[in-house]
Amino acid sequence: MKRCFGFQYLASLVLILLVLAREPNRLASSQLDLEDQRPVGTLFVSCGDTAPYRSQEVRSPTLASPDGLYKAYVVVKASAQENSCSNYSRLFVKGPGDKSYRVIRELKPEPTLYGNGLRMVDWSPQGHSLSLMVLIFQFGSDVGWTEPWVYDADLDRFYYPPLNKLFAEVFRQDCAIRLADILGYSPDGQLILKVGDDWTVDEVIDNNGPRCIGAEDQVWRLDFKNNKVLRLSSLERPQRYGRIGTER
Repeated sequence: MKRCFGFQYLASLVLILLVLAREPNRLASSQLDLEDQRPVGTLFVSCGDTAPYRSQEVRSPTLASPDGLYKAYVVVKASAQENSCSNYSRLFVKGPGDKSYRVIRELKPEPTLYGNGLRMVDWSPQGHSLSLMVLIFQFGSDVGWTEPWVYDADLDRFYYPPLNKLFAEVFRQDCAIRLADILGYSPDGQLILKVGDDWTVDEVIDNNGPRCIGAEDQVWRLDFKNNKVLRLSSLERPQRYGRIGTER
């Protein structure tokens, strides 16, 4: 019995040591996940795929600028009607001197496009520019598109990069691109974009022009200063500058 007890004790001790040995790796993995996270979940909010539809409201975490002077969050509400759903998306920002958050921008349903969404991407490394991914769509169809918006909190104004125009200049022809994602900022403050290649039939028809084939399935950087797009070097990587918080 003593030998059995000793063996069980030794086996338990070995098991504990194995768990402890793995714990630092688990912690490191968790830290990496936290560092890589970004406000998501507000780009596409629906009332469900089938009736009965249900309303819901989604709020993003708070995202603070690197110096902490500005904070922002997004709220998207999907409002259910009998046979349809419509969205209301709002961007809230609080800056120096503000006692509470202000509604900086609100997207409402359009006559033929009831769906919309906003996703905060990141704050710029210098200054106070907040990049946003915007989605406009129609529930129950393939109609829709994405756009990049940049909110300059210092000047309290938005910048809407004319991507099709900028890419047309690169390829020297009238053409259109489909924005797949905004990945973040480069260290010098340029916006990093991913151009997609999975166009829907409706997108091809609505753009009324050829696709910028040479730009598709590639990563580009948007040079704000010179108002142009450039191919991203394989050595360049977007970084995270904003700080995610839990403030309500």
